[in-house]
This record gives sequence, structure tokens and C-alpha cells, in this order.
Amino acid sequence: MLLVTALYDIDGGSLSFDRYLEELSKLLSMGVPFWVYCDPAHRTRVEACVPDGADVVVMAVPLSEFRMYSMIMQADPALPLSRSPGKDTLAYLALINTKLEFTFRAAVMRPKEPMLAFIDAGITHVIKDLDLAGQRLRALGRVATERALFPGIHASQALGPEASMAAVSWRFCGGFFASPASLLPELCSCCEEVVRQLLDLGRISWEVNVWAVAEQRGAPIEWYAGGHDDRLLNWPGAPQPRC
Repeated sequence: MLLVTALYDIDGGSLSFDRYLEELSKLLSMGVPFWVYCDPAHRTRVEACVPDGADVVVMAVPLSEFRMYSMIMQADPALPLSRSPGKDTLAYLALINTKLEFTFRAAVMRPKEPMLAFIDAGITHVIKDLDLAGQRLRALGRVATERALFPGIHASQALGPEASMAAVSWRFCGGFFASPASLLPELCSCCEEVVRQLLDLGRISWEVNVWAVAEQRGAPIEWYAGGHDDRLLNWPGAPQPRC
């Protein structure tokens, strides 16, 4: 089991880069193997977040080398109408739509990993029970699933490429997903097709909206009830809090 995350200092996002580094330090202390992408200019600062003896690989790769990010930035599409101007910048939307590619790249470089998961670098900002989160992440290696696990808020929500432009859809939470390595090529292909169609319309959207459209088109996704809190990691069969 391998956890993947990425931390880049871009225009936009919810937290400052320094705050993201603080949250990343908490995340990397959970005793789980991690693969962390960052900009070469920040490698030293990211490596300083790694606890002694932790199974963490820091990959310094410029964002421009990722296909999805570059495709979106070069297209320079119109931004969503109902966005938060300071947060939902073009760079931010391009970055979050690269989550599947980050994970797929790690799978290619670690071909013996049967299961991989992506988790936002700043996720401990919303997860309060860090001990339970660590237990759940360590238990991921024992999960047997034939579909990718995506936490979400809305049990169902229909979206199309044009509708998905207007406002964020919380069919999925966005901060975490786990997938058998064998499914990642299909997931990437399905989501890239949705993004390309949006770009053809001169638009772009949040990754959660792209995932929702991909799911409707048959992407191998299993939704489970989550939230932007400790429920994010509460997949079926996950460890539960002690009474």
C-alpha cells in the first residue's frame, strides 16, 4: 500500500504554503509509506517534514512535466462562474485535476504496489482524530476491492460537461481516494476525456465534478459516504473509534 500526495506553491488554494508544510508534517508522521511530489525548488523544505526513519520518498518534479496540468494551463480556459476568486485559480484547478496522474505515475514507478491512494497534503487541517486517521491509512493495505474507493457527500448527482462548469459538485469530497493499481490507467483515461471535452468548450472545472461525470460514464468508482472531516477516511470496513 502506498499513499501519494503533492505539495506545490501555486497561486490559489485554501492555505498558505507554510501552513501546508505544517499539515504535511502531521500527515507523514502516521507511519504509512508515502510518495510526495513537490517542486525542485522546495525539495529541502519538504524533506524537512519527513520524520526520521519514515518510509517516505520525495519526488522533485516540476508541475510542467505533468500532462494534465500542462494541458489545462496551456488551454487557458474560462474559470467556473461560482468559484472563490482567491482560491479557485487556473493553477489550482489544474493542480487538483492532476491528482489521478500523480497517483498513476507513482504506480508506474512502484509496480509491485497492489493498492495506492491519493490524499491531500493539507488534509489534517480538517481531520481531527489523527490517531484514528493513522489507523485507517495503515489498514488500507488489507482492503480488498475491485473498484476505486471515493468518499462523497451527495449520494447521487447528475452532471454533464456544461453543467459541471457552473458550481462545485460535492458528489465526491476530493481530498482522498484509494484504488487498485490496475484501475488507475482506466480512471486517468476516463477523467482526461471529460477534461478534454471541457477544454473544447473553453472551460475547466473542479476535479470532483470531473470525477462525477466520469462515474456516470462508467468509470470503476465505488462511492461511500464521507465528508470534509474524519468521515473522509471511513470507507466500508475501516477501523472505527473506540467507545
